[in-house]
This record gives sequence, structure tokens and C-alpha cells, in this order.
Amino acid sequence: MAKPAIIFLLCIGVMANVLAQVPKNKLYQKITQADSVILLSHLTTYELIGSPRLVVQNKLNQKIIKERYRLNASEMDTIARILVTPNTDREIKNNRCFMPHHGIVIYKMGKCAFLDICFTCQHFVTSKDIRLSDELSEQTWKMLEQFFRIRGLRYELPGEVSDANEVE
Repeated sequence: MAKPAIIFLLCIGVMANVLAQVPKNKLYQKITQADSVILLSHLTTYELIGSPRLVVQNKLNQKIIKERYRLNASEMDTIARILVTPNTDREIKNNRCFMPHHGIVIYKMGKCAFLDICFTCQHFVTSKDIRLSDELSEQTWKMLEQFFRIRGLRYELPGEVSDANEVE
């Protein structure tokens, strides 16, 4: 009788540890503790040498913005969880058109951090203070794109996503 109880308690301990890891992630904390987080669509960046950048000298480049959406606390938690989802795919896409038209801008105490995203080739660049590989799973990319679509940011998004989980 004691053996099943020990196994049960061990399983609960492992599950609690796994669930507790998300809030310890630095990116998760950066997003959920931000003063504000803004989703953006914008004119392309990084297409050619001299192309405009999303953020210049710690300020959003307003000239290239097409659409914007400010996240509430619940949405900040959701997008943070999407971004820190571990990649379990065995194969990683290696398309590199990299003409980003979307971004996530994170403001905290006057500082601006960002992810500049290309949904077409499924890659992004970040500000120096964010350490995150853009090798997200196919499902994570679909959830991230759907997150933008649901909030009305559709400028230059690739074709409709039909099989992604709905992310509210």
C-alpha cells in the first residue's frame, strides 16, 4: 500500500515541478511583468540593407506601423506561455525569406524589448535582452499566428490558418 502512495506523491511532485518551470522562465517573467505589451503589424524590416527597423534607439519606429493591439494581463500570460512552449518537433523548418511584418513590443520602466516576426518563414529576431531561439514547433507557430489573427492583426499574414488550436 505504501508503494502506490509513494509513486503517486512522486508523480505529483514531478508535475508540480514541470508546471512551476514556466513562471521561472525569464521571457515569461519579462512579458507578464511588463508595463505593457503591444502586438504590431508593420512594413517589412530586414528585407534589404538599410531597411527600416522596428525599434530604433529604444523607441518604436512609428512610421512603419500598420496595426497595433495592446494586450491585457490575461493575454500577456497567454502569449508568454505560447513563446516558451518547448519544441518537441523532430524537424525544423529552414525557410529563410525573412521579411518580418509582425512584432511583439514589451515595455518596462521606459525600456523597449521586442521580437520582430516573419510568419512566412517562421523566424524572428529579438532585442539583445531577449534570449529565445526562433526554432518553435510547427504547432507553436500556428498558435502564435492565430493569436495575432484573433486580435485583428492581419496585415501581410500568410493564408488562413485552419488547423491551429484557437488561442483566446
